[in-house]
Amino acid sequence: MQWTSAPNIGEAPLPQRARSYWKTRFSTAHEGLENLLEAERAQLPPWFVVGFGTGIAAWFALGSDWQWKLFLSLAAACAAAGFAIGGGRAGRALGWFALASTIGCGEDGTVDTSVLVGIRVGTVRSFYAAGGGPS
Repeated sequence: MQWTSAPNIGEAPLPQRARSYWKTRFSTAHEGLENLLEAERAQLPPWFVVGFGTGIAAWFALGSDWQWKLFLSLAAACAAAGFAIGGGRAGRALGWFALASTIGCGEDGTVDTSVLVGIRVGTVRSFYAAGGGPS
């Protein structure tokens, strides 16, 4: 009696149909996105301002340093990935939007701005509570 084992298929290539299915899906979606961005190319530059505003809104909305660092890290990673994709408008659009968000939320790290804003707000509130301000 001859003993045989199951064939080793660990390094076998995918069936041709499975490879072409996903390649077709992704290339179709990418081509559609590129065609849309090409048709709307005059509408892309204002999105830089929207990205910058997103960064500013994140600066006000995020309360602690770790949240700022996380946002800046994710935005910088998206910018690097967008510029690394290359070969079309989609990557560049993602890169510029994420870079604008990074710039909008950026800080130099020398001043703890959350404490500074809290001191300013607290000082104004105590000033008005003490009877100061316009009558």
